[in-house]
Amino acid sequence: MDAPIEPIEREGVFADKSLYSHDVFLSSAPYGPITLVQPKKGFRAGSDAIFLAMAQAFPEDSHILDVGCGAGLAALTALSANKNIKITGLEKQEFYADTARHNAEINRFSDSFSVVQGDIKNALTLFPPDFFTHILTNPPYYAEGAGRKSPLQEKSISHQAEDISLKIWIRSALSVLKNHGTIMTILRTERLSDMLEALMGRAGGIVIFPLFSREDQNTAKRVIVKATKASKTPPSLRKGITIHDGDSNAYSAHAKQVINGGAFLGI
Repeated sequence: MDAPIEPIEREGVFADKSLYSHDVFLSSAPYGPITLVQPKKGFRAGSDAIFLAMAQAFPEDSHILDVGCGAGLAALTALSANKNIKITGLEKQEFYADTARHNAEINRFSDSFSVVQGDIKNALTLFPPDFFTHILTNPPYYAEGAGRKSPLQEKSISHQAEDISLKIWIRSALSVLKNHGTIMTILRTERLSDMLEALMGRAGGIVIFPLFSREDQNTAKRVIVKATKASKTPPSLRKGITIHDGDSNAYSAHAKQVINGGAFLGI
C-alpha cells in the first residue's frame, strides 16, 4: 500500500479560515486522507458525496466523469480509494470549479483530477460521445420550484434544478458514457420515479440501494441508483445500509468504514 498523501499548504484566498473550512476526510483510504477546502456558507459537501464515490470499486485506468463536482469531494474520495484512475469534474459554477481545482492541487491529485466549467446540458459540446467509462453524479436534490430555496445563490443552484430536468441531466450524462459503462447517482427517494424514467430505454441493470438513517426506520429518505448503459439486465433492489446507530448521530460500524474510505458499499 502506498503512503498516505499529505496535503500541500498553500497561501491565497482559500487559506482564509474565516471564510473557508479545511475539513479532513477518508482517514482509512489507501491514498488518503484528504483535506477539503470549502466555503463556510453556501453548499457544503459531506457524506452523500462519499457514499456515492464509495458505492463501487473502479478498475485501473477508468476515466470517470463527476457531473456537478462541486468542491470535488466525490472525485477526491474515488481517487483516494482506487489506484490509477482518472477523473474529470464538470461544474457549472465558476467558484466551485476553482475550489475543486484548488482541492485537487493541495491533495496532489492535479495529474488525475481535472475540472471543466460547463453545463451538463452541453455535454456533447464539451466531450466526445461515448467517452467516459463511468459517471458519478449528485444532481440537485429538488426539482425546480420544489423544496425551500436558499437565499445563497451558490447553495440554491446546487440544491434546486433551475433550468434543467433530471431527465435531461441524466440523459446528457449518458450521451458521453461508453456502452456498458456505469452511471451512479444519489438522490432523494421521492425523485426515484423521475430517475427511472430518465434511464428508460438507455440503461439497464438498474440497482436501487436504500440509505436508511436509522435501523427502526422503514422508509429510506435517500437512495443510490446504479445503471449500466445499453444493458438489458432486469432491475434489482438491494438491502441497503443503515447510517446511524440507535438514536445517536454516531455512524454504524459499516457506515463508518465507508465514510472513512476503508470499505466500498459493493453496489
